[in-house]
Amino acid sequence: TKKSIIKRHNTIVTKIKNTLQSSGRDLLVEHEKTFLIDQEMIRPDIVVIDKNNNNIQIVDITCPFDAKIRFLKNRFHDKVNKYNRPAIREVLGAKYGIDSKFVYVRPIVIGSRGLIDSLTVESFKYLKIMSLIKWAQTSTIAGSLNVWRYFKNS
Repeated sequence: TKKSIIKRHNTIVTKIKNTLQSSGRDLLVEHEKTFLIDQEMIRPDIVVIDKNNNNIQIVDITCPFDAKIRFLKNRFHDKVNKYNRPAIREVLGAKYGIDSKFVYVRPIVIGSRGLIDSLTVESFKYLKIMSLIKWAQTSTIAGSLNVWRYFKNS
C-alpha cells in the first residue's frame, strides 16, 4: 500500500517537474534537493528558481484523503507552515542569489478522489501549469484506484 501511495505522489511530482523544465522559460528546477536549515533537513518535492523574475517557488505535493474540502485546506496550510519559515527563505534566497522576500511556497494538494480547492488552483496558476490540473486530478484518481485494489486483494 505504501508503495502505491508513494507511486501516486511521485507520478504527480515527476509530471510537474518535467513540465516546468520543458516550459521554455529560463528556470532551474531542483527535484527533491535536501537543505540543512537550523539543524533540520528539509526536502521539498520541487524548488523552482526563476532568475528572470527574481523569485523562488517551493512546491510540495500531497494527495490526502478528501472527505471534506476543509481537509484539503488544512493540508495546504500545513505545507505553507512547514516551508514558509524565515530561516528556509533566507537559506534558499542566499543559495540562489535571490532576496528572501521573493521565496514563495506553492503547495499542491490533490485529494485522493481528485478534489482540489481554490488554494491549489492558485498554486497551479502561479507556476503557470494550469493545463495540468485535469491531468493531475485524473492521475491521482487512477493512483487511488491502485491503492484500493491493493486493499481489496489483500
